[in-house]
Amino acid sequence: MYPNVKDEKRQTYLGMVSSLDFGIGKIVDALERNDHMDNMVFIFLSDNGGDLDFGASNIPLRGDKGDLWEGVTKSVRFVYSPKYLVQIGYIHNGMIDAVDWFSTILDIARYQQAKPDHLDSVNQWKYLKKCSGSGRNEFVYNIDDDITKSAALRVDNYKQIIGDPRVYVNVYFG
Repeated sequence: MYPNVKDEKRQTYLGMVSSLDFGIGKIVDALERNDHMDNMVFIFLSDNGGDLDFGASNIPLRGDKGDLWEGVTKSVRFVYSPKYLVQIGYIHNGMIDAVDWFSTILDIARYQQAKPDHLDSVNQWKYLKKCSGSGRNEFVYNIDDDITKSAALRVDNYKQIIGDPRVYVNVYFG
């Protein structure tokens, strides 16, 4: 599909993204055909930036999967709803963590029961609907006291990094 790309890992990565795009298109087509788009909220996200060793690119941001730079923490998120989102085609610059989707989805579903107090999940739905703002101003990137001895904390537009931000620990389960 990508003869102009010479790196085989990059070709594979681009092919996987194209395949994902094609599959999502088929789901959207089926929902439209069956009149189910009117009450739909699509949320598509990545919890991390791409891994450069497997053909991804985080340009223009610095960083690789597993480190503490913005190329890892600022990742793709896509939200679409013809019913609930008034504005389309915009970039939301509010601070949203992957864990925030838990509380946000509960709100979208109108879940009314109390959530546990110890959750680090912030409901972001009202900020997404109005196209600006955020329910948080801080973000803990990672705290690793054992292996890498590194951590990062962002508050507003400032980030403090302790240790080596480029350290990546491979963890294999098997």
